[in-house]
Amino acid sequence: MTDSLIQRAPTGISAKTPMDLLQLAIEREGSIDVIERLAKLQMEFTDRDDKIAFRNAMTRFKEDMPKIIRTRPIVDKQGAEKYKVVALEDVADPVMKALVKLGITYRYKSSDLPDSRIRVTCILGLQGTAYEEEGATLAAPPDTAGGKDPLKAVGSTTSYLEKYTLLASVGMHVYGSDPELVPPEQNEQQMDQGAAADFQSLIEGSANVDDLQRNYFAARDAAKAAGDTQAEKGFAEAKNKVYRKLHKGAVHA
Repeated sequence: MTDSLIQRAPTGISAKTPMDLLQLAIEREGSIDVIERLAKLQMEFTDRDDKIAFRNAMTRFKEDMPKIIRTRPIVDKQGAEKYKVVALEDVADPVMKALVKLGITYRYKSSDLPDSRIRVTCILGLQGTAYEEEGATLAAPPDTAGGKDPLKAVGSTTSYLEKYTLLASVGMHVYGSDPELVPPEQNEQQMDQGAAADFQSLIEGSANVDDLQRNYFAARDAAKAAGDTQAEKGFAEAKNKVYRKLHKGAVHA
């Protein structure tokens, strides 16, 4: 049918693309079936062209990527610098400006997983079109470190995941020493190990959510008073593990 449409084209008109054939089919009152198939083919051609344009733009981005350096200092209780980090805005602002210049946009899609983790996906798109590509996806539990309330814990983890899914999606890394590789300070204060073990057992033996909250806060406050950040982190991890177990049991009850 498409061949007959080309043969019936007026002299001087060359139907070379699905859009040419679609316009010709409409002008010649072609069947609905032919018009629908040509419209679908045109959409596929458009998607292909958008994909090529997107890939070309990302190639140009990689040729002149902004350099992100860790500059925000993290200090200990004495005010001494421990290491440097970057916040979400330190990454998002320069990356967004560089991408928009090339016609690329990005957005995030987030969801709550059954195990209480937060999942974030970065999605890149070609400006002015419907074309999008799904980038990196990461998931992590709420960040309760430092005694954050539940809302702040979710916000902290979401910001962290947005930062690193964006970096992974555009193929970038951050310059400067990685705080994840910095060993614990040798002079960090520690709780009495017996007391720490007792608090750990208390958390793990919590019978319900109320007991868990009470036991965790007691352990956390003791760790803070001792200045033992590692114990505080361990108590938070134990609390999250027990909470998931209790929550799972309540769901299946």
